[in-house]
Order: sequence, then structure tokens, then C-alpha cells
Amino acid sequence: MSMEDLKEYELSFIVPLEDDIKAVAKIVVDHHGSVIRHGVPRKVLLSYPICKHREACFGFFIISLNPETVSSLNHDLNLSGSILRFIIVSPVVSPIPAPVSSASSPAVTMPPLPPRRREFAAPPSPPSSGSLTNEALEKKLEEILQ
Repeated sequence: MSMEDLKEYELSFIVPLEDDIKAVAKIVVDHHGSVIRHGVPRKVLLSYPICKHREACFGFFIISLNPETVSSLNHDLNLSGSILRFIIVSPVVSPIPAPVSSASSPAVTMPPLPPRRREFAAPPSPPSSGSLTNEALEKKLEEILQ
């Protein structure tokens, strides 16, 4: 297996005890993978019980593994009794933009935005003094309906 065949993955997991993290690393190594980096494990309170555990230890590894062995690693992690939950993802590598040096190009400045003003609709105009009486209104309705 050459180095070109290996791909990086992130393996995040929840285990009941901090000692079980070594078992996760052993399973990765058994599949000819290697742990490149690992996060600091921390105790978390679970929002719902998983296998009757209310708290567990969360951790993650950045592993280097042959893509063909990911499915067998997934299978073995499922069968392991010391792992409550896990997920294997291929991390997204986004390129970091190069910093713009001030000597090569002038700085682009944006004009400040004007303060936002709230504009309200004009209040409705009061009814005119020549309002219709009920009799006049009924008469108008009858004219319209005919």
C-alpha cells in the first residue's frame, strides 16, 4: 500500500469511558490506518440516554486510511461494544486565500453605509365631514346592485 492510496478522514466518536478511546485507535491501526491527529477528549452530558448512558466521552481522530478499507472499519466500529456512536467523514479542505500585500495593490476601501431610516406609511386620512347616513348608503347600494 503506497502513500498515494491513503486518504485523510475524520472519525468522531462517543465512548462511555476515556479508556475506551485507546480501543478506537487500536481498531483504526488494525485496518492499516494511522492516527494523524486527535482532539482532546471531553466529558459530555448526553441529551438522551444511549445504551443507558447519560454522560459519555466525546473525541475525534484525523486518520489516514486506504479508501477501500473504510467500509470494513465502519463494520468493525459498529460491532465494537465500547463505542456508543461514531461517524467517519472526509474533511473538506478549503483553500486559504493568500493575504493581499499593501505594496503590490492599493487597498480597496468601501464607503460607509448611511444609517438606515425606517419609513412608515402615511397615516390614513380622517373621514371627510360629508359622510353618508345609513339611508343614503342603502340608496347607493340599491343603485349599484341594479
